Amino acid sequence: MAMMGRILLLSGLLVLGQAHAATQPQANLHALDAVPRFALDGAAVAKVVATAEQGKSRPLQFAVTMDLPLTLSDGRWETLDADTSSWRLRVGSAGAQSLGFEFSRFRMPAGGELLIYDARGQLMQGPYTATSETPEGRLWTAIVPGAEAVIEARVPTAARDALQLELARVGHGFRDFSAAAAGIAEPRAIPGGGAAASCEVNIACPAGNDWGNEARAVATYTVGNQFICTGQLVNDVPGDNTPFFLTANHCEVGQTLTTPASSVVVYWNYQASGCSGGAGPLNHTQSGAKLIAGDSGADFTLIQLNQTPDPSYNVWYAGWDVTGTPATSGADIHQPGGDVKKISLFSRPTSKVTVQLQNTLRTVQAWDVVWSLGITEDGSSGSGLYNSNHHLIGVLSGGSSSCASPGGDDVFGRLDVAWTAQALASGQLKAHLDPNNTGAKCVAGRNPGDSPASTDCSVVGGSAATQGTGGESGGGSGGAWPISLSLLLAPLAALRSRRRKKA
Repeated sequence: MAMMGRILLLSGLLVLGQAHAATQPQANLHALDAVPRFALDGAAVAKVVATAEQGKSRPLQFAVTMDLPLTLSDGRWETLDADTSSWRLRVGSAGAQSLGFEFSRFRMPAGGELLIYDARGQLMQGPYTATSETPEGRLWTAIVPGAEAVIEARVPTAARDALQLELARVGHGFRDFSAAAAGIAEPRAIPGGGAAASCEVNIACPAGNDWGNEARAVATYTVGNQFICTGQLVNDVPGDNTPFFLTANHCEVGQTLTTPASSVVVYWNYQASGCSGGAGPLNHTQSGAKLIAGDSGADFTLIQLNQTPDPSYNVWYAGWDVTGTPATSGADIHQPGGDVKKISLFSRPTSKVTVQLQNTLRTVQAWDVVWSLGITEDGSSGSGLYNSNHHLIGVLSGGSSSCASPGGDDVFGRLDVAWTAQALASGQLKAHLDPNNTGAKCVAGRNPGDSPASTDCSVVGGSAATQGTGGESGGGSGGAWPISLSLLLAPLAALRSRRRKKA
């Protein structure tokens, strides 16, 4: 019989961003009281936050953005040494859990860098250099914790006049993240806050032993300094290391003026060090991308990152299968609420279904999945469904699985539908992942330095684990905090004869 319940979009919340490994932020806090400080209007922020928390038609926000136009004339210059000058500015927002920044103008001279750090000196983001500039001359930064941040530009004194820096908007984080994972004493409790669901399973648990390579492809990311989803780096047939990043269309990357692809900030390798938890590294981020393709009917978006991931990030290019063959078993690696990476496993064959996004005209052709281990949550949206050969076959659109209802169905937009989703190349995967039109329907995963991978669909790709795993069993709790599921889907066609447990 047709399921009469609802399916929930799984977009979500943010985790803490990058720690700058080369510079200790405490060393930058000298004479901070002399640095000009500007603050957002608290009443205006509260009004927008109240509206954002009630929104149901977009991925749930972790932050709101507010205008705060500032230029170099608003900050303070000082000389660091004979050859280097420093420009600093402070920005505050009362009650903020985190702050992120959008620069409408960013032009960094050679040898210069931009640093963002919290006023307590516990976390630094950057350095952002000339290579960080988007093609439009803009920049979105990763977040720092707390209600006050310092923006600092360090440039060769001789090149001071070449620096162009204009702040446009500030992201006020109103939902907390895993402060403890960044070495901050305790996360602040807020309504609805807490760790990821207790039945979630860390990728570092034994269940993830065979999925180490695929985990390296997965990352949590933010868009517009407001929303968060999961995505993964994907291989192409030429194996040329083009940094294609696949996620869900409903995450809205490139679909609005406030969520351009250039605003994407990717957080690599944020995962627990052991099965029962532990802080993951927070210093592997990159900013900026361009929209390549997307389609609402398959609920996929393909972007190309502005830069290939730093070699030290040890990423993996995930393989895929677009034959449309149901999977008998497999996995989803995801980051619920921006938490450390989790893994969910299924051992029951997937089935093809069609669902409709509530209050919209878009319908999604999807794989229906019931988990044998784990669940998904908000923030898991866009994560990939792998078959037993370790090939991606879909990206997460939504679902009703939860710890209270682990047998609830989740649905993944089908990659075989995305492959030729539209007649125009701008709307399909095929033109970009098989640009030479070889006719390949599968490609295995690979390391960046490897030769082009096999296109034999029967070849198991990337099954060897290359990351440490814990020796414990069962679910692990991670760092960031989940949010209540919100954006709803209503089934258009019969999915699976399972009673829904969630409204």
